[in-house]
Amino acid sequence: MHRSLLLPFVIALIAGPAFGELKNGDFSAGKTDWRGQGKVEKTDGANVLSVALAKFNFTEVSQVFKMPPATKRIKVTLQVKASTDFVFNDKSRNISDVDFKPTGSYTWSALVHPKSDFHIRVKAPESEYEYKMVKVPAGDWTTLTAEIRGLKKPNAIDLALVFPPGDGTMMVKQVKVEELKE
Repeated sequence: MHRSLLLPFVIALIAGPAFGELKNGDFSAGKTDWRGQGKVEKTDGANVLSVALAKFNFTEVSQVFKMPPATKRIKVTLQVKASTDFVFNDKSRNISDVDFKPTGSYTWSALVHPKSDFHIRVKAPESEYEYKMVKVPAGDWTTLTAEIRGLKKPNAIDLALVFPPGDGTMMVKQVKVEELKE
């Protein structure tokens, strides 16, 4: 009887750590595994992360996860929605002076806060910052898909969901990360 209980444990040790797991991307366990502002609510039958925007500052929610060592590309997908009273504060002094388009993808050597309704930022060790911006119409769910290339060490990928300075609330749901094969 002791052998049957020990065998799954030994197999798990041999198999090594689990990879490719962004944890709690559906927010079913509240904010467990996520750092930053916001609260999880039930909206339209789904768990969503709701973040009250700060008038002059960007707000971030993030998670660090790992992928298999050979991973060079990932795809991040999520849905984001702005409240009907959402107003972007383009007068915020925290907006970085970078020439990023509101719906573009960019690689940059430093942490910046581009002028955008919402963006994700991905950073892996020995890799540059990757940014994907999206325009978010008030009151509608928008799907954001970002392909991140050139990961050098995917053992500690930091995914940040970055909310703009302004008025209103933004919600995020169904955050997923998957490996893309070369």
